[in-house]
Amino acid sequence: MGLGSASLALPTLGLSANGTRSLSLGTASCRSPLPQRFPVPAVAALILLSLAFSAVNGLAETKGLEAAVERANRELNQGKLNEAEKQVDAAQKLYPDKPEVWNLRGAIFLKQRRLDDAAEQFAKALQLDSKFYAAEFNLAQVFLLQNKFDDAQARFQDLQAVDPKSELLQFKVVLCTVLKGQADQASTLIDTMTFPGETPAYYYARAAALLKRAKQIEARQYLTNARKYYPDAQCAFFDQELKQVGLLTPAPKQSPTKAAKP
Repeated sequence: MGLGSASLALPTLGLSANGTRSLSLGTASCRSPLPQRFPVPAVAALILLSLAFSAVNGLAETKGLEAAVERANRELNQGKLNEAEKQVDAAQKLYPDKPEVWNLRGAIFLKQRRLDDAAEQFAKALQLDSKFYAAEFNLAQVFLLQNKFDDAQARFQDLQAVDPKSELLQFKVVLCTVLKGQADQASTLIDTMTFPGETPAYYYARAAALLKRAKQIEARQYLTNARKYYPDAQCAFFDQELKQVGLLTPAPKQSPTKAAKP
């Protein structure tokens, strides 16, 4: 599913030229594939990746399924979780064996931080389609948030076999390694990352490694440099990636310096 410019940027799932699934930086239109493989966080920093209609095992999905899941996804992106769940309920009655529906319900649970419930939905989606990239990525994300770093890293690495140039996957693998306390291995992995890249993944990987070692000043310098070269939306996404695993906290506010009395 190639994604291009339209009205609203949101996390989506795309298909590369050779038919493999890949993360794409784009919007909900189905035109003009973009070179970047990076999701813009239209709603929080969750990798929902629920729109994957163009091909499943090489076959076109029905327009009815696409419309049903798009309605649910629209409610989800607007933060209307109850309405989104109602739409998923309706879609599931019509399409109980479609992994897209299970993946979308998992995305709702993921946004609600119902991690065990989300994992169950993504696992069901993978039972229906073991190569469903979106559910595989989302399940890895759940494991990451559950501090199951080995499981998360293994799944992200499996996805790299499908999408070896994904800077986001490179970052995710490094992040898992950092969180496991494997500083030397993390440094080696960072050295192999794409640089300069189409996203600030490299800068944030360096920052993550430094933050884990409590080197706040050095880490902030990488974050500052990232903002010089990359769009705010990309940096905001990676900021949230570090925040949700507890590595990045808001910078302390400095009290204004009072002028000395004459």
